[in-house]
Amino acid sequence: MVSLLIMDNSVESLFSLNLEALAGLNYKCPCGRSHKVDIQVIRMGQGVLDELPILLKAFEAKKLFLIEDQNTFKVAGEKVEDLLQDDFKLSRYIFSEDPLVPNERALGRLLVEIPEDTSLIVGIGSEPLMTWLGS
Repeated sequence: MVSLLIMDNSVESLFSLNLEALAGLNYKCPCGRSHKVDIQVIRMGQGVLDELPILLKAFEAKKLFLIEDQNTFKVAGEKVEDLLQDDFKLSRYIFSEDPLVPNERALGRLLVEIPEDTSLIVGIGSEPLMTWLGS
């Protein structure tokens, strides 16, 4: 995993990063603590779905758990499943709430749904959903 270390300790430098640059981030905060992002890869943009089989090659034949909401399932989730179903064991959870409220209840529901033998969790969704899942 590649780690990005922010050295100047300014909150402004952290806010200037794009979302993809936050993967693997290790940040020495002005509060005196270090904060770390354990997410290894964040990809956003046009055409990124087609990169999934390559990005996830190390997990081939293993169990992936897909997390999405109703809207992102319609827009991207079906395509993700089509791309991955031949090389991975897939299970998924689609949040039924619309709009999805990222609260303790939703998190508890999600934790109950994740199979114990899951090798990788893949979040498919909008920035608010992904931000919540990554926190």
